[in-house]
Amino acid sequence: MKSIIFVLLVVISISSCKSEDDALIDNADLVGTWDWVQTSGGLIYFKETPETLGKSITLSFSNNYKFQISQDENEILSGNYTITYKKSIYTGEMARFIELSDATIYTGIVLRGIVNTYENTSLTINDNNHDGIGSVFIKAQ
Repeated sequence: MKSIIFVLLVVISISSCKSEDDALIDNADLVGTWDWVQTSGGLIYFKETPETLGKSITLSFSNNYKFQISQDENEILSGNYTITYKKSIYTGEMARFIELSDATIYTGIVLRGIVNTYENTSLTINDNNHDGIGSVFIKAQ
């Protein structure tokens, strides 16, 4: 009987050592280069586009959790990104939450928030605040 209890304790100990944080969250749908289309929202609604800012901005994600931001084809920021799960204010469900190292907003582009892709052609990052803002990107050709 003691050996059964011992074996159960060992199994429980081993299985409790691995947490959900140890597993990387799938990023396959994010990998690639995305052209910024617009950022909009806020308590006092605003909308910025490449035309209103006079610049072309791209966001690239690699499968090894690195990112790069380019403005008018010149790299201006790069680093690592992480994906976790947070409760979305939009759905009330747990959703993927992306954070780019040392960056939250660059020139009005949201780089920290709930991230979604649609049919692998568009990407949104919404800052998960009730009066927040969101950015929209389309997959670069």
